Amino acid sequence: PWFERALEVVAATRLPCERETRGEAVDFFDRLTYTEFLRTQGIGVNLKLGVILRLNQMLRIGGAFHTPTLLGLTDNFSNTFSYDYTDNSGSYSDLVYSPDGTFDYRLRTPWRAIASASFLVQQYGFLSADVEWVDYGANRYNFTSDISSPQNERQEREANTDIQRSLQRAMNVRLGCEAAIDVFRLRAGLNLLGKPYEGQTGFNTAITAGAGVRFESFYLDLGYRRSSGSAGIQTYPGAPVANADLKFNEWLMTVGFKF
Repeated sequence: PWFERALEVVAATRLPCERETRGEAVDFFDRLTYTEFLRTQGIGVNLKLGVILRLNQMLRIGGAFHTPTLLGLTDNFSNTFSYDYTDNSGSYSDLVYSPDGTFDYRLRTPWRAIASASFLVQQYGFLSADVEWVDYGANRYNFTSDISSPQNERQEREANTDIQRSLQRAMNVRLGCEAAIDVFRLRAGLNLLGKPYEGQTGFNTAITAGAGVRFESFYLDLGYRRSSGSAGIQTYPGAPVANADLKFNEWLMTVGFKF
């Protein structure tokens, strides 16, 4: 089905610098703070095509293709810079705001191919498995859709070339199970996400668990997801890449009514 997706990301980075440097005071300097603000909003569409074949009452297999998602995005950004210092006359501070910036662009994500299988234990639950192939290096930016300028064309070429060189094909594996006990449901899952960066091997992992209740016209589910993995972080183009170990904990509650 076609869908619309809204995306909003707010990022702020504070870089405080203290008065001490290698144990020595810096004259006329107390603190420096640089803050970056970024909000990205957009709408995207894609198409998901799939088929499920029931081999018997218990076993089902399937396949699906997801077309690239076409996203129209807008960045709104600004910076602030504050500086505190002390001299012979006393303490002073200054705060400077940058002009608000706006940038419109487009992003096309890769195709995805998925194979799946499920095993149903009648009235007791099911087991399922999905295998997904995706080429992260096929992401493409379009910076000239709004304003076609030599600078935007150059930045577009550089960004897309960097994506091709930095990202690779990967396989994602998702395993899950659900147990049905009267109106209660218990779930568990494991996600193995292939690392997208060129030269990296292995998987980033996510473990999920959930519980819920199902009635004839109402259901309630509570889910938990813990993700872990590694990523390279580059604060600005040309900067050294820092390797970071990442961990995320997410909770999700779903309430539904059937009519």
